[in-house]
Formats: sequence, C-alpha cells, structure tokens
Amino acid sequence: MKTPTLLHVHRFLAVCLPLAACPCFPLAAGEASPPDLPAVVQRLQGQLDEQTKRIDRLYRAIGPHLAELEERAAGVEKQQQEDKALALERIADIAGADLSPQGCMNPTAAEFAVITSEGALRLYDERGTGGKEFKAPGGIVVCASFSPDGTTLLAGTAQGTLLAWNVATGRSTVVITNVGAAVGRVAWLGNDKLAWASQVSYWEGGKPANRDQAAGAVLDRATGRLLWRFKANVIQRYVTLAGSTDGQRLVVMEIPDQPRGAFLLDG
Repeated sequence: MKTPTLLHVHRFLAVCLPLAACPCFPLAAGEASPPDLPAVVQRLQGQLDEQTKRIDRLYRAIGPHLAELEERAAGVEKQQQEDKALALERIADIAGADLSPQGCMNPTAAEFAVITSEGALRLYDERGTGGKEFKAPGGIVVCASFSPDGTTLLAGTAQGTLLAWNVATGRSTVVITNVGAAVGRVAWLGNDKLAWASQVSYWEGGKPANRDQAAGAVLDRATGRLLWRFKANVIQRYVTLAGSTDGQRLVVMEIPDQPRGAFLLDG
C-alpha cells in the first residue's frame, strides 16, 4: 500500500466537503429536524484538518526512509513466501507399527526406512505404506543409512555387525561380523567406503578416560578392510556421523581434547 500524501488528502476534502454541505435530502413529514449542517461541516472540517496534520507529520518523519522500508517489506514478503513453500505437509500417519525413532531417507527415491521396536528395518513409500522388511540374522539393527545412489542400506547391529542390504532384491551381505562394540551410527563415504561409530566414554568421573580408544572406523565396502580409525562422541539422540556423497569428507562430533563442535575429517 502506498503512503497517502497531502495531495491525496486535499483531493478527498474537495470531494467530501461539498457533499457534506449540500442539503440534497429533504425530510419527510413528521421526521426529526436535521442537525445544524454548518456545525456538522465545521466539525468534519476540523477533524479532517487534524488528520491532515497528522499525515503530514508522519510523512515528514518516514519520507526519507520510505525506500528502506519498502525494501524491508519486500524482503519480509519474500521470506513469508519461501517459508510457505518449505512448510512440511502431513502426508501419512503410521500407527500401531511398533516403530523406533530411528530411520533414514532414500536420497534418490521417494521412500524411507525405519527401525522397528524389534530391531528390524522396514521400508515405507511416500504414502506411508509399509513394504519390504529386513532382519539381521541373530542381531538387532540399531542404526541404518542409505548409500548415495539409493541402492543399498547399511545397517549396524547391537552385536557389532555391519550388513549391506540390497534394496531391490532384499539380499544382505555381511561387511564385518565384529567391530568390537555395539554399533551406534553408520554412514557412507561415497558408494565405496563405509563408516561406523560406537559409544565411547571419554570422560569418567570428570576426568579424561579411554583416550587411546577409537570410537569408529572407515572400511572398504567391497572387502571390509580397515582403512583408518577416528575418535568422536556418539550421541544417541543426534545424527553424529555423516559422510559426503563424493567420499571426500566425514563429519564427526566432539573429538576428545578439542573445542566442542563438529569436525570435517579427510575421507
């Protein structure tokens, strides 16, 4: 909306005052006498004069800043439109399925996997319809991650096993059978390298502990061969392990004896 100027107000007065002063509506017999029109006009004139003064003062105050205010208003409107476009839409309710809070999205297809309360992996499509289910033989799945090409699910178990599950066929391949601890998080570095991390307490009783123990490692997908190890803090309620799709970087959280934060490791 454009800010009214004195010219707009004067034009309004030029139209309204003659109409207010014109006795164009005769009264029918028996009706009450009309009010004193000159007094009414004078009162209206006083009110309009006061409003004109207020508008004039307001215009003088904000006039030099109109361009900035219009720019800000345009920015707010743009942000509102972007927020509306990005707003989450509820598409399905999955009830009574005994699902855990752990899951992951397929980066190349409209589907996602969720870990069930029994430690299996179940696939869902974009409508929330359940499909294939993957169970680790003799193990309980506690974390999972889709490969960058979306064809494979990497799963880590509480028994320390890593499995790669082919999404199309449902067949699983054991990458490694014993990483030495329960797997807390898994991630991909490209399509050829895998990363896992476990929970390690680097502080006990307020004092440094387990500083010689690595929290996780990076493996070759094809052979399961250990490539290198790393230290990090695995926090169960956060995603504390992630790899870049090109395999060049691994993100970890809270390296012991370093300032608290996230760290990029050379993949």
